[in-house]
Amino acid sequence: MDNIVAIVVYARGKRLNHDLHYQNPIAVEDVKIFIRGMLEHFLQGYYSTNTINLQQALGLNDADFEQ
Repeated sequence: MDNIVAIVVYARGKRLNHDLHYQNPIAVEDVKIFIRGMLEHFLQGYYSTNTINLQQALGLNDADFEQ
């Protein structure tokens, strides 16, 4: 739950930044990397392993995962 709260707080904080816009590819990439990292950290703690990643946990191929 702490990770979900952190994602919301981070996203809301970024929203106040004028550089963050959904059409700004650099800002979108920054948020995407942050959210992916937080969710992977949660999964690794949940499964007690450092070998699982978000794509594996969701069971998606590369194209579907990126979308």
